[in-house]
Amino acid sequence: MGITKRTRGTSSQMSYPGEPAINKRQKKEIEKPELPFANSFKADRSSEKEVSSSLSAILADLSSPPPTDNTQAQNPDSDTSNTQALWLSRAKDWNGISENWKPMRVLGSGSYGIVGLFEYIGKGQDMPKHMVVKQAPPGIESEALRSESMKLTQLSAAGAEHVVKIYKSFHRAAGTGADKDWDPSPWVTQEDGSQLLDSEKMVGRIYLEYAEGGDLAHANIERDALGFPEEVEVWKLINHLAKGAKELERGNKTNHVSGRRPIIHFDLRPHNGELCKSVLHFAELTLSSLADFGMSSWLPRHPQNPNWIATVEWRGATAWLTPEQAYRNHPQRQFGPLTNIWSIGATVFGFLHRSHRLENELFVVGWKKKEFISQEADLFGVPHSALLEFTLLQCLAFRPRDRISADTLIERSQAVMDYVYGEDELTPELLDLVAKHKGPSQRYFGERRGEEGGSRSVDIYRPFVEGESSAKLDDVDIINIGKAEEKETIEANEA
Repeated sequence: MGITKRTRGTSSQMSYPGEPAINKRQKKEIEKPELPFANSFKADRSSEKEVSSSLSAILADLSSPPPTDNTQAQNPDSDTSNTQALWLSRAKDWNGISENWKPMRVLGSGSYGIVGLFEYIGKGQDMPKHMVVKQAPPGIESEALRSESMKLTQLSAAGAEHVVKIYKSFHRAAGTGADKDWDPSPWVTQEDGSQLLDSEKMVGRIYLEYAEGGDLAHANIERDALGFPEEVEVWKLINHLAKGAKELERGNKTNHVSGRRPIIHFDLRPHNGELCKSVLHFAELTLSSLADFGMSSWLPRHPQNPNWIATVEWRGATAWLTPEQAYRNHPQRQFGPLTNIWSIGATVFGFLHRSHRLENELFVVGWKKKEFISQEADLFGVPHSALLEFTLLQCLAFRPRDRISADTLIERSQAVMDYVYGEDELTPELLDLVAKHKGPSQRYFGERRGEEGGSRSVDIYRPFVEGESSAKLDDVDIINIGKAEEKETIEANEA
């Protein structure tokens, strides 16, 4: 029985049944509103009154209907730009935000809702310069936003540093009627002229940190003028992504947080890795946080539960699905923290190659006497070292059990950075790997060891042919998985 790959449409509609339950203590902790910058208030009390006033306005409850204007509240013929502009103009009248927050522009909108950028124009020195407001319409989209809020609040409470900060957790609010789908007005006019609030039509909102430097996809746009980043910057990126993955696994960068479960992101890609400052040149490329947890899920106590698997196997963009998601016949179909590791490899590979997907081809990767099967990650044309290539192949291993752990990924990337900056030497194990590959990319490793160029080592990277290697897939008769879709189509036509 060969591996067959299914295809699906590109609809953004999502289903979120089967999320693991959490206990009452966790629920109480997760759902309480965030109070950002509490520690910084104590450091500078001169602006405390201004900051406190602004935060109080942000956290205000809905108490009355918004003022009306002469614009048609729900015009189905309004184009996207008009409805977005209307939403921004009406934001100043929200009950949950003060006049110190100025709506700037819409970052995106669709059936899932709308995302807007707000600028702080008040005098509070401890306030962020910008924040992001995510709004979802009533129904399943709001529940997805609530789920995202709960995960971000939990991670924040655990001390996570590489996940986007949440300033205000999920709350219901009255839409303004700028759009009939994602911003419906919940106010119903009665016969006597009074307005009645229909709570089922209220939208959901959360307030988040804004990444001033954009995302990795934005950094790719800058590359036309800048060329490829220095390899040490790529290792910095890997280091921060790995720390984020560790926080999803444990709650923070050090220890497991009691009572919490690992989180699987399911949508980690260049668009969802945010930069903390503008990418003026790649020497400043510093990842601040993982973002967009709308498709994430807690790992249940029984991850092999078929009902849960059915709810998560297609979460994420089609081109970025992990092997255990895309292939129902996968010999080790397990979801867990190592699922995030594959996504890290794909994210870095996509960032370097400007690629929107990996090729569906498997390779045997050999080091010493150990071999494992990995997805295609050829960095031809990209200046890189053997160690970077091998690390990405470890991240992209077909079986989760063959992937590198977040801890090892952090240690290795830190070791490389320390080596480049002359603070330490590479371990004998890593030097042994580097010695197998003498390419033009040895700017850090080769020059340090007196090596000057050479050719690619076939021992480190070769096509996987069934029968030639001990690293076999169980019950797999199609090795070039790119042919799986063609076979599936033929079988469907024959049926």
